[in-house]
Amino acid sequence: MKRILIVFVIASLTVMSLSAQEASVTAKVGLAGAQFLKIPIGGRAAAMDAAVMPLIDDASAVFSNPAGLNHITNSNSVFVSHSAWFADVQLNAGSYVHSFGGQGKVAVFFAQMSSGDMAITTVEDQTGEFSGKFSSVSSVIGISGAKLFTDRFGVGLSAKIVTENMAKGVGDDDFGKGTAFAIDIGTWYNTGIKGVKFSAVVQNFGPEITPQGNYYDYNRGDSVMTYVDGDVYGEKDKVPQEFSFRPYSLPMIFNFGITFSPIENMDVSITTVQPNDNLQRYLFGVEYSVMSMATFRGSYALGAYPFMTGWDENDKAEYESTLFGYDDRAFSGGLGLKFGNISLDLAYIHHTLLDPTYNSSVNFSF
Repeated sequence: MKRILIVFVIASLTVMSLSAQEASVTAKVGLAGAQFLKIPIGGRAAAMDAAVMPLIDDASAVFSNPAGLNHITNSNSVFVSHSAWFADVQLNAGSYVHSFGGQGKVAVFFAQMSSGDMAITTVEDQTGEFSGKFSSVSSVIGISGAKLFTDRFGVGLSAKIVTENMAKGVGDDDFGKGTAFAIDIGTWYNTGIKGVKFSAVVQNFGPEITPQGNYYDYNRGDSVMTYVDGDVYGEKDKVPQEFSFRPYSLPMIFNFGITFSPIENMDVSITTVQPNDNLQRYLFGVEYSVMSMATFRGSYALGAYPFMTGWDENDKAEYESTLFGYDDRAFSGGLGLKFGNISLDLAYIHHTLLDPTYNSSVNFSF
């Protein structure tokens, strides 16, 4: 039975990863929504990015690799996180994990990102002085389960509901609001050789999101018009045309990582990340613990992005392959402090062009 389950999990991960890779032959940036699902949650994950995936072993695992829940030794664990993102955007998250002993772990979790209030601008009120306020709110809520099938192999599964409201405060309550169901599947395997462990995770596998409501479009300040049947037979009336929001995909991601311990108290992690809306990238992370009380960690991201080198004789741009560059993010670092059953994690994320971002989180086990 265990062998059948292992084969099933590996086959499922392979099928879903091939779907992500097929969608990512080119960098389809902007074609997937719910981008908040890509933001690392928790001080440890923020400092390590996807490199944390084969290492994660606390209640924050629901956001990076649900198989990591298998490493929790206490009966109950609580996790809360706060991220200060660009332009005063706030991302808050939390989870609760309960252990059923040898039967496995069960967790519930949530995360919400909010832009704060912004002015509504229209063609008539381009400064937004009289039209009120709106905000963009994205959230996810779900449940996870994890189980060790041998002392070296574990699986985790998350089922979640993703909701985005890009225009909260505009029109009806459901205007611009879309919801979709998604799952994450994670695995963890310990080779038993010098701390070498493997993990594979597929995140955000699910259908498209379609925002509700209709909207009017404008061309140079004038409404885009269409013709409908008029009151007089054979005549057409010219009216503003209503458009429906188009569906968009979730940011499905396939991660594969390996971690090992070159020296005592140090873990090195190497992870490859394949999203469905961008090119493949690579994460290198390191954690070093001091007396089991403080942990220093950091990561660096590389992406196989083309770099423009000039023009050919036909005035077409020429590109050269490079491993440097990844969505403006260069490196990140953090510190973890442990006080008994309480862990505090802090992270700093450096960006090349944009301002740095920060994350703080707390884990409590009992």
